[in-house]
Amino acid sequence: MARGASVTTPTLVDAQERRILLVDGNNLLHRVCHIPAFHELRTVGGLQAGGMFGFLKSLRKSLDMSIFVRCIVAWDSTKSKSKRRLRLFPEYKDRSNRPDNRAPEKLREKAEYMKFFDAQRSLLSGMLSSLGVDEIELPGREGDDVLFWVRENMKFLSKDQWHRCVILSEDLDFMQLIDDQTDLYRPIQDQYISLANFTSIHGVTPARFLLYKAILGDKSDCVPGIRGVGPAAALDIANAVMVDEAISSMFTPWSWSEVREYCATSSSRRLQSVAENLETVRRNFLLFNLLEETPSDGDIQEISDLVHRSSARDLRAALLHLEKVEFVEITSDYASWSIPFRRLG
Repeated sequence: MARGASVTTPTLVDAQERRILLVDGNNLLHRVCHIPAFHELRTVGGLQAGGMFGFLKSLRKSLDMSIFVRCIVAWDSTKSKSKRRLRLFPEYKDRSNRPDNRAPEKLREKAEYMKFFDAQRSLLSGMLSSLGVDEIELPGREGDDVLFWVRENMKFLSKDQWHRCVILSEDLDFMQLIDDQTDLYRPIQDQYISLANFTSIHGVTPARFLLYKAILGDKSDCVPGIRGVGPAAALDIANAVMVDEAISSMFTPWSWSEVREYCATSSSRRLQSVAENLETVRRNFLLFNLLEETPSDGDIQEISDLVHRSSARDLRAALLHLEKVEFVEITSDYASWSIPFRRLG
């Protein structure tokens, strides 16, 4: 998918900006929990804490790459999925129907993994606030929707409080948020994406990205794309249709009739199949578009309260917590390790 996907790290000039780090908590924690070595990390008493260790290690590395004055972690709701997305596509994020997932050994593996994941999330809960990191979870909401709403609420703050948001996630849905005030850092890829390098990495402009992704679908969310259509054909379509490049991808008023006509009149059978299955593309576009999810009054109030309150940092309490889980690599040089967290708030 990537074209000339080079890593771009912040420059010294960038480092002078007052930045806010917005973290997709579930995405980051799932990434580290899938690393076998972290499953083996235990305290003398047998407590598994490897996922927590990996999360903090990645978070600290990300905070250290620039000057961040605020860090907010958004978690997926543990109660339910997005009702809007389930109405659009009942199989959304439903991995139970995959044949390989119904085998008894796979069910046991999944149960064990989720037990480990939930335990690591519980260990992080509360501890992050002592490091000056804010957390938020809204009932029935996904973390990427919450981060979008947080980013939008940040715009009401004065410019002496922040200059730029950086989103920490491997989730490509966040590509639609990249603009002149928002960048994305992918920690596994070690890839920093901004308006400046977006097109060289993806082959499409930000305004066209959602259409590109809607054609391909998203296996991680169990959302199928158009069968037989790969990245090259999706790029062809996304780049061919007229669009206002100044508009963010989520606001782009696509002419679906134009997309259909371009694909239907193509000599390529792959593109013709997109025209024949355009409703699937439109459905995917609505599934992936963060603008389509509407916050409740309660959601808006909780996000506003979060954005406008000061962080409750207590680095001494954080050290005691880290000593309890025996993270010697951190506690042995805590004064140095905690520097990025001291800048918060």
